[in-house]
Amino acid sequence: MTDSAPMQQHKERFLIICLSRNGFGGLELQMVAKTKEWIERGHETLLIVHRHSPIHHHAIKTGVPHVAVSQRIEYVDPLTAWQISRVIRSFAPAACLVGITRDLSIALLARSFSIIVKPRIMLFQQMISGLKKRDFFHNWVYRNIDGAIVPAEYMKTMLIESTIIDPRKIEVIPYGIDVNTYRPATAYERADARQLHGFTEHDFVCCIPARYDWLKNQKMCIEAMHRIATTSDNDAIILWCVGDPSDAPDSYYNNMKRLARDLGIEHRVRFSPFTNDFRSILYATDIYLMTSFAETFSLATVQALASGVCSVATRAGGTVEQIHDGINGLLVQSDNSAELADTIIRLYDNPDLRKQLAESAYIEARVRYNADTVYERVILRCLQGEIPTTTD
Repeated sequence: MTDSAPMQQHKERFLIICLSRNGFGGLELQMVAKTKEWIERGHETLLIVHRHSPIHHHAIKTGVPHVAVSQRIEYVDPLTAWQISRVIRSFAPAACLVGITRDLSIALLARSFSIIVKPRIMLFQQMISGLKKRDFFHNWVYRNIDGAIVPAEYMKTMLIESTIIDPRKIEVIPYGIDVNTYRPATAYERADARQLHGFTEHDFVCCIPARYDWLKNQKMCIEAMHRIATTSDNDAIILWCVGDPSDAPDSYYNNMKRLARDLGIEHRVRFSPFTNDFRSILYATDIYLMTSFAETFSLATVQALASGVCSVATRAGGTVEQIHDGINGLLVQSDNSAELADTIIRLYDNPDLRKQLAESAYIEARVRYNADTVYERVILRCLQGEIPTTTD
């Protein structure tokens, strides 16, 4: 049982569109996960993907019902729109959830081609480009979509500033998680996770789980660790960078390994590949770090909060809506490694403060990010207005 039982929903049909060609990250995983979740909750749901793309292969691997199309032209591809319109006519969805903004025009064309069935076209936005989109083409797109769902107020503001969308069409709904899957570790679970990942009980582990990218700013964490090593005699504090490595000599990953070596703290910085067992990573962690220069909304941060892990993050984009300084975590300035180092030492020296922040994070996460509550809000938003009907 979760904290609040989901209300009964009338079962509907939904189409989820994600025509990503080469990318395969949080956005693509979220669209597959949304398809799977809605099916498990009783809705007939289909995922539309680009043929032979990474998300297509992932849909096959996970057994998610999908239709693959061969898109040749971005933004306006009549053939792709016609293919999707045939799915719309036969499947008769109540709404189409679109994960990438450039796919909105294809979805709108498909709806116009379907003639009989007119589903609502909803943007499920997870990333913001910051580019102004107030030309004739984009004005047509954002005037004709039925709504947008964004996970943070910061993203809503950016969407309003960059497009002509009616602000009343936008609703802020954060990502949800199973609040029973992510919870504070027991003593046994913590010990097992530490053993699994090669840490001792005496290690004070500061973990940054993120892809290796300058925007994620592992550099700031390594520089903070260097400051800790040179200004403190504490040798228990360890930085743990978790992310898939790269073989390219000049990759950000290898640059960070060289930086740790050049600073003489190679023994204080651990590099590990990402694992699907993220819960065990959090269970082995004392402080979760999120040091991005720019972040719209971090699902990993939600998972850390719900796991009762003390969090430190930069004041960047939507992060300030997730981490409330001094309440459920601590905030530092972006690219201020000295402030980050001082904050880590402060938390190491003050276990009561760590416990207080972690407990507050856990309590808030169970209410704010409860998957059942989030699901209800998204479904209601998608179904606002008339349900499309077919004619014989």
